[in-house]
Amino acid sequence: VIGGYAAELFGPSAAFFMVAAAAAICAAVFAIFLPETVPTQAKAKASDLKEQGTPKETQNRPESPSLRQLLKKPEQQGLLVAAASNSFGVVAKVSILPLFASSATFGLSAGEVGELFSAVAVTGLLAAPTGGWAADRVGNRGVVTAACLLCSLGLAAASFTTTPTQLLIAMGVWGAGAGALAPALQATAQELAPEGEEGQALTLPKTAADLAFLGGPLALGAFSDMFGLGPSLRVVAAALAAGTLIFWTLTASSREATEV
Repeated sequence: VIGGYAAELFGPSAAFFMVAAAAAICAAVFAIFLPETVPTQAKAKASDLKEQGTPKETQNRPESPSLRQLLKKPEQQGLLVAAASNSFGVVAKVSILPLFASSATFGLSAGEVGELFSAVAVTGLLAAPTGGWAADRVGNRGVVTAACLLCSLGLAAASFTTTPTQLLIAMGVWGAGAGALAPALQATAQELAPEGEEGQALTLPKTAADLAFLGGPLALGAFSDMFGLGPSLRVVAAALAAGTLIFWTLTASSREATEV
């Protein structure tokens, strides 16, 4: 809301200045108040090494898996597909949705588009605790699958809307799915991460999401120029559904191993 109306009052560049100022403030707060964890971790590792004994006693212990080894695991591949698919949906939201909402069909102003984005964010905030609660009780795999399907349904429905209210409801469905997906996806990544290599393993879904952000806007922009904004949303919805199916299939082996 604030960014949209700031753009109306002071021009589009005002929103960028606001984001830059907020980022600088956040960086300052983190630098001042967030304690550094690396020295503490280093001391803990040194203490562990003393307790473990000499190198001769530890030389037969298995080595930590490399990134290449992690990528060979089907469950990790499924996680990467889910992360990239979700990121592709976010790309559609930030690049296609503003143009779609301000088109002749809806005619929303910059401030009204900001209101739409804020309403979608509220649904995500409300759905996030529910997603975390469900992941703890039902399991991460089921919540990730259901949330991705909600995102797909929301984008597909949005592409057929003809009024601002319909668009708000459809994108609210997407927002609920995205909000529930975030904690479940993070929990899945932590669950699949090898012990002691959590930092390295958690970079994989983030990298997959970044790659989707890298190529997604270019692909969607070119597709929209040729076929229109509505079809672009449908393509993203189809990609999300396909990614969900791939995730469900590839993580089946991990679930079976856990049950055994």
